[in-house]
Amino acid sequence: MKPLGLAGKANYRGRFPFMSGSGGVVILARKNFLESRAVRLGVVIPNRVCPRAVDRNRIRRVIRETIRKEIGNKGNLDIVVRVRSLVPKANHKVFVRQLLRLLREF
Repeated sequence: MKPLGLAGKANYRGRFPFMSGSGGVVILARKNFLESRAVRLGVVIPNRVCPRAVDRNRIRRVIRETIRKEIGNKGNLDIVVRVRSLVPKANHKVFVRQLLRLLREF
């Protein structure tokens, strides 16, 4: 199932009780109270970190696919992934491993 998106400022505000980070990626998570038992995903990639839209979209696709495979439909979660440093194409597999390790912490 495709994760729902977190849209608007209101969904990014508030307290995220779980925070895990390493290298250039930080993951914030909290329970949501939707009836659909959906996982909502927000991805934050600043322009200063990754100036080209093509690269930002590639990173977003990798993050969405990794979370879809790892989390699936495990419950009501809001997940925000913040990318704080550039992810070169050559390090794509390293980035996925790092993301998986962070996701397994919660």
